[in-house]
Amino acid sequence: MKEEIKKTIVKYERSLPKIIYERDLKMPQIKFDKALVIVGPRRAGKSYFLYGLAKKENAPIIINFEDGLISNIKKENFNEILECSKELYGTKEFVFYFDEIQNIIVRIQDF
Repeated sequence: MKEEIKKTIVKYERSLPKIIYERDLKMPQIKFDKALVIVGPRRAGKSYFLYGLAKKENAPIIINFEDGLISNIKKENFNEILECSKELYGTKEFVFYFDEIQNIIVRIQDF
C-alpha cells in the first residue's frame, strides 16, 4: 500500500493547477490541532477551493480518496500517509488535504 500512497501523493502534487483564481470565500484561521471540513453541493468547486488552499502551503499533501490507486486503503494504512510523506519530503511539518474522504469513511467507521 505504501507505493500506492506515494504515487498518489506525487500525482496530486504535480496536478495542482498552475493558476488558481481566488474566490470570495474566507476561511477561519485553522489551529494546528483542528480539522476543517468544506461542504457543499456537487460541482460547486469544493476541490478547486481545496487546491487553492493547498497552493498556499509549503508542504501540502493532497490525497483524493476517489483515486483508484488507493481505493483499497484501510484504517491500518492511515499512518502510512504520514510515513510516506516523510519519506518523500523529509521530516518537516505537513498540512494534509483529504478530498472525497466520504468515499472511505463508511469502511473505516470503527477507526
